[in-house]
Amino acid sequence: MISLWRCCAALAFFLCVFALSLQAHAPSDTFLSLTLTETNLSGKWEITLRDLQHALGLDKIDKAAITLEELRLREQGVALDTMAGLVISLDGQPLSLQVKDEQLTTGPNGDALVLIFQAPIRPGRPARFVLNGQILFALDAQLRCITRLEYWGEPQQTILNASRHTLEIALATPPTKFRQLLAFVREGIWHIWTGYDHILFLIALLLPAVLTWREQRWAGAVAFRPVIVNVLKIVTAFTVAHSLTLALAALHILTLPSRLVESVIAASVVIAAANNLLPIFRERSWMVAFGFGLIHGFGFANVLDEAGLPKGALAMALVGFNIGVEIGQLAIVGIFIPIVYNVRHTTGYRNFMLRGGSVAVIVIATIWMVERMFNSKLLPF
Repeated sequence: MISLWRCCAALAFFLCVFALSLQAHAPSDTFLSLTLTETNLSGKWEITLRDLQHALGLDKIDKAAITLEELRLREQGVALDTMAGLVISLDGQPLSLQVKDEQLTTGPNGDALVLIFQAPIRPGRPARFVLNGQILFALDAQLRCITRLEYWGEPQQTILNASRHTLEIALATPPTKFRQLLAFVREGIWHIWTGYDHILFLIALLLPAVLTWREQRWAGAVAFRPVIVNVLKIVTAFTVAHSLTLALAALHILTLPSRLVESVIAASVVIAAANNLLPIFRERSWMVAFGFGLIHGFGFANVLDEAGLPKGALAMALVGFNIGVEIGQLAIVGIFIPIVYNVRHTTGYRNFMLRGGSVAVIVIATIWMVERMFNSKLLPF
C-alpha cells in the first residue's frame, strides 16, 4: 500500500511538472473581423482584459496595488500599441489604421476590450490583401486569432497563431471552401493536442481499455481484438456525441454558457478517472464517452461560435474543426494503446499507471473544475 501511494505521488508530481513546462498561460482566443469595400477597410478587434493583463505581467503581481482607473489605462495602452503594430497592406501598400471607438463588453470568457478601426484606401479593387498579425502574438505566444475578412460580399475566415501569423489573400480569386475547410481541420488537430482537459478525459477512458474486470479486480486483456473493439466503441461514442452537439451549435438550436460547459468538462475528467478506481461502467466506458462527449462538443463549438461567423460559414468551420479533432484524437489513440497494451499484464501498469495516473488526473481536473466554477486561477495551465 505504501509503495502504491508513493507511485501515485510520484506520478502526480510528474504530470504537474510536465504540464507546467508546456506553457505558463492557458491558450486564449482573440477575434479580428475585417470588411473591405472599394473605398474603405473597416474592422473590429476584440481581446479579453485577462489577456491584456497577462501581457502587462499583472497576473504575476498584486493587482490590488494599482487603482482600477490605472489598470484600465494600462490595458488601453497596450491594446492601442498592439493595434498600431498590426500591419495590413493592399497591393504592397501598408494601410494607416485609425481607431475610431473603444468598447468594454462582457462575454462568457470575461470582460473584453473592443477596438473599432478603419482605414481609407484608393478607390478601386486591389488584387492582393496581406495581414501580418505577428504583433498579436507578442502579447501571448499561446494566443489564437480567429480572423474573418469580408471582401466584395464574400466572407473568408481562418485562424492565425504564433506559427502562422500571416494571412495572404488574392482578392481577384474568390475564396475556395476547400482552403477554408483545411484551415479549420488544422485548428481542430491543434486544439485537441493542446486541450489538456480533452486529452486527460480520453486517456482516463483508455487506461482500462486494455484490461478486463475479473474477480472484482482489473486484469490484462487476453487478446488484442477485444481491446480494439473496446477502443473503437469509446472513440465512436465520443465522436458521435460531440459531433451531435457541434451540429446543434452550428445551427444555433442549442447553446450553453461557456463557464458551465468548461466546468462540466472538468467534472467529466474527474468522473472518468474515478471510474478507474471504483469501476461502475467497467468495460462500458463508451457510455461515459458518449454522455460527456455531448458536453465536450459544446466546448469545441464555443471556440468558433464566439468568432461571430455567418451561419453557413460557421457550419463549414465546425465540420472542418470536427474532422481535425478526430484526426488529433486518433493520433493520440494510435500512440497510447500499443504502448499500454504491451505492459497491461504488469503490476506496475495496474498500480502505477491505472491507479496512480487516475489519482493524478482527478487532482488536476478537480482544481480545473474549481477554477472554472469560480472564475479563479490556481494552476498556470
